[in-house]
Amino acid sequence: NDDIIREITLNLEDSYDDLSAVNHSHQVDTVNGTFFYRVGILDDGFKINWHVHIAIDQDYLFGAMDEEFDNAKIFIEKSKSAVEANLLTARGTTYGVVTGVLIVLLIASMVLASIFVKPLLILKDDMSMVAVMRFTSIEGKSSYAYSSLNEVRDMQESFFCMAKRLREYRDFM
Repeated sequence: NDDIIREITLNLEDSYDDLSAVNHSHQVDTVNGTFFYRVGILDDGFKINWHVHIAIDQDYLFGAMDEEFDNAKIFIEKSKSAVEANLLTARGTTYGVVTGVLIVLLIASMVLASIFVKPLLILKDDMSMVAVMRFTSIEGKSSYAYSSLNEVRDMQESFFCMAKRLREYRDFM
């Protein structure tokens, strides 16, 4: 708008007396708003100095920047809420998987413990019967299922050998 440029030029001439002394941008308040204004002097080589005036409306410039800033804030808020939702979902999934694995491991350990302890419980019952000289519980156990643990298997074999000798001793008496 020529009126705006004329007003800004007059304002700068009042401040500097000579526009060639204006070597940087200015922020100028006018009736039509605030402008960023730049005067440039171009030498065309024919000894004519051209004054180039550039005026950019601050509201136009910052309005576009403010709009982009507001759009960026909205995008960041949406992204933040999406990340928080994903984090909660991932955290819940992780807790569920860890709890499930823990339960499976506990059940597996109980099953394995019962497998390892079962031959010992049978051996304990047989020892209780032999302690009162009742050999009926072990007499038919020629195909006895020995434990896969070496120490328990050695104990079973030793016990059956002892029970056989005790039965022979009882029969001898």
